[in-house]
Amino acid sequence: MSSQELNCGLDCPNVPDLFAGLAAVDELQYNFMSIPVVHPRLRRKFKAGGQSELTAFTRTDMLLDPGDWSSRVVAKISPYLCPDSQIVKIRQQHEDALMEELNYSRGLGINTVMFTLSGKNNVNLARIITGHFNSSHFSPGFWIQVPMENPALRAFDAHDVEEEKESLDTWRWWSDLHRLTEWDRRISLVLRLSADMPSQGDIARWLGEPIKCLLIPTHIFSTNKRSRCPVLSKAHQAFICQLFDRDIQMMVTGVNRHEDMSHYVRYLRYLWKNKPSSQDAMINYARGWEDYLQTPLQPLSDNLDSYTYSVFEKDPIKYNYYQNAVAEAFKSRYSHPVTCKGVLAESKSLSNGVDGTAKTKCPNENSEGSCGCKHYSVVMVLGAGRGPLVRAVINAACLANVKVKVYAVEKNPTALVTLHVQQREIWGDTVTVVASDMRKYQPEELADIIVSELLGSFGDNELSPECLDYAGHLFKKDGISIPSSYTSFIAPVMCPRLWGLARASEREPTQNRVVSLPHPLETPWVVYLQNKYEISPPQELFTFEHPCTFEDGDDVERRRWKSLKFPVTRACTLHGFSGYFSCVLFEDVSLSIVPNTHTKGMISWFPIFFPIKSPIMLKADQVVEVQFWRCSNARKVWYEWNVTSPELQGIHNSSGKSSDMIL
Repeated sequence: MSSQELNCGLDCPNVPDLFAGLAAVDELQYNFMSIPVVHPRLRRKFKAGGQSELTAFTRTDMLLDPGDWSSRVVAKISPYLCPDSQIVKIRQQHEDALMEELNYSRGLGINTVMFTLSGKNNVNLARIITGHFNSSHFSPGFWIQVPMENPALRAFDAHDVEEEKESLDTWRWWSDLHRLTEWDRRISLVLRLSADMPSQGDIARWLGEPIKCLLIPTHIFSTNKRSRCPVLSKAHQAFICQLFDRDIQMMVTGVNRHEDMSHYVRYLRYLWKNKPSSQDAMINYARGWEDYLQTPLQPLSDNLDSYTYSVFEKDPIKYNYYQNAVAEAFKSRYSHPVTCKGVLAESKSLSNGVDGTAKTKCPNENSEGSCGCKHYSVVMVLGAGRGPLVRAVINAACLANVKVKVYAVEKNPTALVTLHVQQREIWGDTVTVVASDMRKYQPEELADIIVSELLGSFGDNELSPECLDYAGHLFKKDGISIPSSYTSFIAPVMCPRLWGLARASEREPTQNRVVSLPHPLETPWVVYLQNKYEISPPQELFTFEHPCTFEDGDDVERRRWKSLKFPVTRACTLHGFSGYFSCVLFEDVSLSIVPNTHTKGMISWFPIFFPIKSPIMLKADQVVEVQFWRCSNARKVWYEWNVTSPELQGIHNSSGKSSDMIL
């Protein structure tokens, strides 16, 4: 689907003339059509061994070009087929008929085959689907159609038998089938809209599933009194608009209840064109990166490239918060202002086409403080990169009317070139560029304030504790660290699409990695989570504070363990845990990527995802208990995790066998 248009299809119960039907679909302005593989009235008779007596059991493949079969036709499996029937003869005959339809669809080159679920028991169907995937190098994608809500469920009350309610829950139909196929990413959900929308909790659960197509019956449309055109309720519109941001298609089904069938697709495209634009900076920034797996950075063992630096520097919100934190630290540290001597570095233009900012003289540069004090504050920027934090420190000093001496400490040779250019052309004696690993740097003078930008998606997952603690010798006794503390958070999530992508990466290298990882389901992934259902709100995990209070070289305090319990409110599947962090830069100046406290407009960090090897089916009122460890030795740091309730699982990433952070 192009981001510029809505891909919408028409569900056809029967098409006597396929070529004419496709022409009609074009005329009605639909993009594709869904048709039965076999005429609905045709019942095949099978001989022993599963061979059909009818050789020409459906239309010929010569009616359409191969390109039309593959891109404009969705093949519907006969809905009466019941390969899970308890009657053995029917079960065998229907299984044979189903295989015949699947094989014929494969022969046509059709890319999408749609099944309709009518109940909970689909074990044999799952077996057939899995076998079809494994029987050829080419297999179509399978769409599984289920109603969004079963009207029969509304008749149940709190005193009814839970098992009976589960058997009518259409989410359970879908989820059980998806689990039986091991959440294969080639299987997607077709959700049939109901006249009455379910609860917000049930909607949120559906949004955690890999919805590929929304099936919209014509009978749920009402008629606009003025235009006499079809319209949907506001509840339906709101749900559809939530799906517009995803790679989703729409399909209209049912008899025509208005002037002609084109009015339905016109209305849906009207909603598409007039969908509310998101005001969330993170959503706009992450467009195209949804559910895209990335391995976390290794800033100590690998030098960042120019592209990565440029991505970080696109977040003005983060650096404004850093600037405010440094300014507040200056104000807190000094009882009286000290004259700033430096340059104001917040201009957005470039200097001589390099990478610094335009040189702007500070208005206080040649004056002395009111008290005549000529001392300056020493600020060390550890991991200075290409200089955004250096500029934030200089700006803060100017705003706080403080003299400042900045040491920009960086080990990356490429970034050092840019720092030296800016020091020569913009900053002058205000900044000293230091080419060194912060942990090994031996300064001429100690720092009043140390500023660093070493946080990862999980707070401590880019070794900020190890860097800042081993750089403790750089602080004065009353030195200030910015950030002063940070806390990681985790939340249990249902995300079958993401779990399937992680599992598949064991066999298929993805674009962001040259080689596959040996244990992808024991690896933390940085990812912008879109297809997910948050089972329970995030809880605090590990906290680190700086400057450290223990002896250099003692890593006991950097190792962590914690057990957390999360209540489950509705039936769902646990696929792993999403990770976030919040950070106190200085006193009341804080940053956060935790969903309910996310810093507005900040785009620097995506969450992290910790998968589990075997997803767990959860029931309402159960409790998920998980244990997390942060482990370390002389060479590396790594996380281990395991679920202990409601189902005991093995330890993930034992000894850092799949994922670690190199020191």
